[in-house]
Amino acid sequence: MAATGYFETHVNAFLTPAGGQSTPYHIDHHDVLAVQIHGSKTWEVEAQPSVANPHVTFAPDVDLDPASIDANEITLSEGDALFLPRGTVHRAAASEDSSFHLVFGLKSLTWADVVHLAVTQLTEREVAMRGDIASVSVDNSASLIRQLGDAARMRELASQVMKTRAHSQLMNQYGQVFAKDIGSLLTRLQNTK
Repeated sequence: MAATGYFETHVNAFLTPAGGQSTPYHIDHHDVLAVQIHGSKTWEVEAQPSVANPHVTFAPDVDLDPASIDANEITLSEGDALFLPRGTVHRAAASEDSSFHLVFGLKSLTWADVVHLAVTQLTEREVAMRGDIASVSVDNSASLIRQLGDAARMRELASQVMKTRAHSQLMNQYGQVFAKDIGSLLTRLQNTK
């Protein structure tokens, strides 16, 4: 999934001893794919995301009253998977046996990511964008910001961000690209151009 460039991904592993406590109700700011590896785990999941597109700084855990949450119960067994869109209230608890599951965090590309790239590029080429607000007029700054582009430019930048992300997912810290065979390597490199 990360190789598409659309998602930034991370993986967390959760080993819960038999009868272990559940995680409290919470909301993630990214999509979640939970895969049950060993044992079973019961998830309580609200039917619809409570918060549309929560920001990374959004931390509602302290405000979630379990009595006010209308959650469905879903039990995952070995090999089962559960997808939770970002903003969905959920929690998980192990059964009487120990449980092990992986959680893939999938942070999708947002327009904020694209605008950030556009501002970064504008800042690199326009010295006035690097000036402090006391030395650069508001009118001059507004004129520069209009250079960020139209919808076609934003779509082009989105594609550029996805290709950059995909390429970075293919490489290790030494700049090497790994694949099982030469055909896979060539395909992976072609997809990042």
